[in-house]
Order: sequence, then C-alpha cells, then structure tokens
Amino acid sequence: MSPCAPQSPQIALSLQRLCDSVPGAMCRLAAGAPLGIAAPVVARHLRDCMLCREFVEELGRVRRWLEAVETPYEAAQDLSGVEMLGREALVRELLARLARDLLARGQGKSPRALEERLRDGRRLSVLAEGLSRGPGMSAKELAAVELALHEGAVEPEFALEGAACLDPLGLDIALAWLGFLERAGRGTLAHSLTDGLLARFG
Repeated sequence: MSPCAPQSPQIALSLQRLCDSVPGAMCRLAAGAPLGIAAPVVARHLRDCMLCREFVEELGRVRRWLEAVETPYEAAQDLSGVEMLGREALVRELLARLARDLLARGQGKSPRALEERLRDGRRLSVLAEGLSRGPGMSAKELAAVELALHEGAVEPEFALEGAACLDPLGLDIALAWLGFLERAGRGTLAHSLTDGLLARFG
C-alpha cells in the first residue's frame, strides 16, 4: 500500500492495531512461542509497514548477536537504542511466559515442561545481564524466576505473588492473585494492589 494512498478510518484503525500487535508477536516468535497472529497477515503487514519491518530486522540482528557474542554484558554497551529495545521486549516476553508457569502452579495446574522453562531461564540470563538501562532485574524478580524453574512443590501464595511480580500488568495473573488475597482474608492488601494496578493502566 502506498503511504500516499487515501485510507478510510476503519482501514487506518486496522493498520494501527497491527502496528501495535506485530512487534510483540514477533518477540514471542523469537522467544520460541507461537506467533499468535496469522502468518499471512503478518507478512502482508511487514511488506507495507516500514517501521514494523525495521523492528523485525533489528530483532533478527539481536538474535544473531545473542548466538555469537561471548561477553554479552560488555558488548551490550555498544548496542543501538533500537537493538536495546528489542532485547528489553524479549526479556518482557520471557518473564511473561514464566509468570504463566507460576500462575498455573498457583491454580493447581501443570506448568510447561521443565526443559522448556529451563531453556527460557537460560535465554533470560543471557539477555538480562546485558541490559544497560536501569538496574536490571530486581531481587524479587530473580526469586520469582527461580521459583518458576523449581520442580518441587510450590505454595499457591508464593506462586501467584511471583507471577504478579514477573508480569504486573497481566490481568489474568492480577485477578488470580487478588482473588487469592480476598479469600485468604487479606482484603486490605488486595485493595491497595488494585489501586496500584488501576493507576498503571490509567
């Protein structure tokens, strides 16, 4: 589609939704998860959208860099802003996947196979240690990742709290964690967490 071609409001809205969805879908694919959007739709969008196409090209460069570099922390200091954004997006995706493993355990269900979780843990350790923006992963996040990779029994409270730590904006996780707190008679904490969640979404 030519950038000069007239667009109806409906078409413009549809394109914007794809621009919002395609980068995240490609990050999921790069992390080994299903694409989540029909491949032909993504392919057509990448053909027509220069910004999304550039993002995917940078994401590919990041993956190749991760496979080749021996000292990711030192090399990360030379990454461009777009490459760093790609790394941060991959970290968020891996954390979200481990959060769903903890959510499953907190709800009495089975998480993904241990080998899949350990694979994501290895990817995360390489990615997170090379992030040059901010202090990196917090102690709570590191503890929650360890819990997600643990194979033994996990208390539902710890599993759900860890999931909320790894993906604080996941509504499925937030609802499960808040529901647990309400049932446990800890409504005051649940209400304060709800206020914080609404503030982040606002």
